[in-house]
Amino acid sequence: MEEEEGVTTAKDIEATLQSETPYIEVESTSNPQSVEELETGYTSTLSYTIKIASDTPAGNYELLLPVNYQYQANVKTVTANAIDLGVTGVEYSREYQTKNETLRIPVSIKSGPRFEVTNVSGSLVQGESKLINVTYKNTREEVAKDALARIIVMSPLSTEKSIVRIGDIGPGEEKTASFEISADQEALVKNYGINSEIKYVDEEGDTSFSGSMKVNIPLEATEKKFSTTGIAFILIIVIALYQIVNMHRKRNKNDENASSEINASSEVNASSEVNTSSEVNTSSEVNASSEVNASGDENE
Repeated sequence: MEEEEGVTTAKDIEATLQSETPYIEVESTSNPQSVEELETGYTSTLSYTIKIASDTPAGNYELLLPVNYQYQANVKTVTANAIDLGVTGVEYSREYQTKNETLRIPVSIKSGPRFEVTNVSGSLVQGESKLINVTYKNTREEVAKDALARIIVMSPLSTEKSIVRIGDIGPGEEKTASFEISADQEALVKNYGINSEIKYVDEEGDTSFSGSMKVNIPLEATEKKFSTTGIAFILIIVIALYQIVNMHRKRNKNDENASSEINASSEVNASSEVNTSSEVNTSSEVNASSEVNASGDENE
């Protein structure tokens, strides 16, 4: 019968991806996935997001995909009983059953390079740009070729160059990338965690990305500095004070000089008076001598 051709059509398909290994995590936001209907011979793509731990050993793994759906199990001619049940306008009734099955999805993980941050030197300062050195180490046995180190910064931090080329990194080798990072003047004083990753080419020539790594950088308060205006104002005050003190010293010196001149003048005048008095005395002596001479003449 024509109606029986739809027996293998699956309806109301629902599939949930599951992981049995701690190295692989299926994001809950991508589960479950559903398909309304899937006819025989057709395909439908379901997309899931998984996270693979950076320390996952190389090898083959399996993910489980339990699927449940409805399928047409039987087709019957409509009878009076079916009409009584409200099935009208059709010549046949279909019976559906639920089926559950689990699909296995293989996942192969290669032994690629694995990186970790081994050292961070430098610190940030409010309102300034500072050089931060980040050292990465390849802890696996495969070479990472043409590696690029990248940091992801957000406000209040910023950088003009977030990607630095560090070249090939061999097994157990370390490479250091230097990033110039700026901090806003109003940035909080604390430790900032910056995400970092490495892009590289593996031994098969494929471009790969490392897992996200955390770079912890302390931010310090800026030193208190006088502004140019403040310095100029202080200099003006110092110069004014110097001028006042200097004028006061000159005034005192002038007063001392004037006092010395007055004292010297007084001494000179006093000396003149003394000399004049001496002259008067001399005149008196002369007169006295004249009198003596006159007396002598009379005696003769």
